[in-house]
Amino acid sequence: MSTLELPPRRYTKGQELTIRRNRTSLEILLQMGFPKLRAEKALAATGDKGVQLACDWLLSHVRDPTLDENRQREYTLYLCPLGPLQQEFLDFWQKSFKECGWNRAHNYFPHITLCSFFQASNSMVSLLSHTVKNISEKYSSLLEKLEFDYFSSVKFVGLFVMESYAKVLKKLMNDFVEEMKKSNINVELYTKQLHISLAYQFAADKRSKLESLAKNVNIHLPARWDLRLYSRDRNMDKLQVHKVLYTYIPRVTDELELCDRDYIFVKESELETSTDGWYEGTSWMTGCSGMFPGAYTERSAETETWVMHSRAGDSLKRAKEDCYGPLPDVATSHSQSSSSSSSMTTSRDKGDDDSLTKQHKGRHQAVSPLTGTSPKGPRQLFVVRHGERVDFTFGKNWIQCCFNNAGNYIRYDLNMPGSVAKRKGGPQSFSQDSPITVQGHFQARLLGEAMYEKEIEISHVYASPSLRCVETASSILEGMKLDKEINIEPGLFEWLSWYQESLPDFMSLAELRDAGYPVNQSYKPVWSVSKFNTNETVEHFYERCCLVTKEILKKHEHQGGSLLFVSHGINLDTCTRRLVGQPCRSLNAFHEIIQKIPYCAVAAAQEATVVRDTWYLIEPPVLPFAHTSNHRYNWTLLTQPTIL
Repeated sequence: MSTLELPPRRYTKGQELTIRRNRTSLEILLQMGFPKLRAEKALAATGDKGVQLACDWLLSHVRDPTLDENRQREYTLYLCPLGPLQQEFLDFWQKSFKECGWNRAHNYFPHITLCSFFQASNSMVSLLSHTVKNISEKYSSLLEKLEFDYFSSVKFVGLFVMESYAKVLKKLMNDFVEEMKKSNINVELYTKQLHISLAYQFAADKRSKLESLAKNVNIHLPARWDLRLYSRDRNMDKLQVHKVLYTYIPRVTDELELCDRDYIFVKESELETSTDGWYEGTSWMTGCSGMFPGAYTERSAETETWVMHSRAGDSLKRAKEDCYGPLPDVATSHSQSSSSSSSMTTSRDKGDDDSLTKQHKGRHQAVSPLTGTSPKGPRQLFVVRHGERVDFTFGKNWIQCCFNNAGNYIRYDLNMPGSVAKRKGGPQSFSQDSPITVQGHFQARLLGEAMYEKEIEISHVYASPSLRCVETASSILEGMKLDKEINIEPGLFEWLSWYQESLPDFMSLAELRDAGYPVNQSYKPVWSVSKFNTNETVEHFYERCCLVTKEILKKHEHQGGSLLFVSHGINLDTCTRRLVGQPCRSLNAFHEIIQKIPYCAVAAAQEATVVRDTWYLIEPPVLPFAHTSNHRYNWTLLTQPTIL
């Protein structure tokens, strides 16, 4: 589109400028009336990313008892890999956590520590960032490649930087130390041999397994090395970090409110001595302290609460363009919203350039250095039961009542669909594959509208081949104002043992398309109908749903985005239970839970932040809805004489 040509301006001598664009964030905050100590503290705590973030931080910390303490932050300099090598390290992080449990390396993302933590005044934030930028530009051509030697001991497994490359990094740090001395900032050089820690402080019986996993890491993959300046609240050092999984509203005055996207700092002694599962902790988001239920949180990486002040991606990018081709610009933070909880910038706002990975694996999204998730946040899976079905509402004989001898559909209740799809098997095909009622469509559309209002973004939609599930999915998408194709996945069908006599005659993709449903004609299912076994046990049912769910999640792992499954009532449990690490239910428990899942109920699962492919159940972000039974009305009862 062509741009409108601007007319030439006529300038007046001595014309007064009324717009001041060269003011610093600190000057603006001071003009807004914030005390200098608070303004500088807010800018340091948000990485000096602008006035809006600083204001949000001050607002959220209004009840922080340490708000007016002149407390310096601790800073450190990391060299971080990006691209295929980074992904290789992340895969190791994931495998080691799953197979050997937590060790201290899981507290961090893959990195080389270049200096010990040092303290600096909050007023020095801009100077620190500027110095890191200048240093990285000076050494960018020397950081094109690093090589490592594998090393392990009783409590450590990692990679040491080879001496020839370590000399360059030490020279870089000497220059940084000298620059900091000019501003009276004392930085101590890192005395240990430069390395990447793969695992340390682990149980002795895990050593052989960790060594085996580490030796399979391909350290020769290409990488782009990013020089980064991070800071942390020094009072929170040596405390465990727990991510909030479920929100919690305090019931008594000494309890801590748990908010979405918050992290809680807690002493290890609290975790060891508590007898009731309640711990005393401090909110990262507000600075307030209080008691909180441990079951509402999970342990997370310490670096999740760090702030990234500077990254040398742009300068290092220029050094790589000749070798790998043009690299796209690197974002440095998440999109900023007005709420303090979503807009405060931490080390999670890394926006890593994954261009090397794109060339190596064909991926299309940048990933977080620790979790490998999309920059928009962790993936979520929503499993929804279909809406109210016709056969359960009007009985099994509804087909005889609604179809004449010619096979034409006749509606005899306002809650019945206005029309039904044409099927090659005729009306009897509906006997085991019922449509949903008008109320069912309303339930599904209402759910979709609620998801739309909550700004839930769905990237991939799957449905059981049952007509009631396809119709429900279509109405949910209508309520969400979302134009997505529905992937028909037979593996999401309900327990096959309920169909001992015969399986349903599902509508073909062509029939569904002709009926107006937006189904994906080219989708190849994970579990075909030909693999259905009517002698399926409960255990095999859970295994089928788990396999299908994991295969679908794996398929979209690199694309990112949340998923919607529209299935059957019990599938809210069977599609998520094994996914979150729980065993399948017994037959009695299986039948008990079936009765408690109403139409259009929602199960929500979210990918964990520490390692990929680890999921947990969360509270659905949309409200449930309930309504009373409404029996069919017969007007002739008004004509009947009273007996009493």
